[in-house]
Amino acid sequence: MMIDDDPTFLTVFSKTLTQKGHQVLTFEKPRHAIEDIQGNPEKYDAVFLDFRMPEMSGLEWLEQFRAAGHQHPVVLVSGQTDIEEAQDLVNLDLDAMLLKPFNNETCLLYTSPSPRDRQKS
Repeated sequence: MMIDDDPTFLTVFSKTLTQKGHQVLTFEKPRHAIEDIQGNPEKYDAVFLDFRMPEMSGLEWLEQFRAAGHQHPVVLVSGQTDIEEAQDLVNLDLDAMLLKPFNNETCLLYTSPSPRDRQKS
């Protein structure tokens, strides 16, 4: 799952992962993403989450996600964040942070093998 309010970024990100054999569902609206994952948590291995979105911040989204009991790996994707916000994210069990712009190889570090495969080993 990828959540970002930038449709161009979603397209590029999705294409990159799809070319490497991953299935990617993208959401421009954070509320749609939280509704979908709460209704179908088993269809997702990981969440890539933009930090700054107009409807809901990445921090707010992650708080709701963790409060619902979800333990999926979450990678924050952002052009910027400050230290105080970053500490809040660490407290919510953030798995990694990618600063934009990043290259395809960096992105793929967090998807291969899949997070569920890493948990099994």
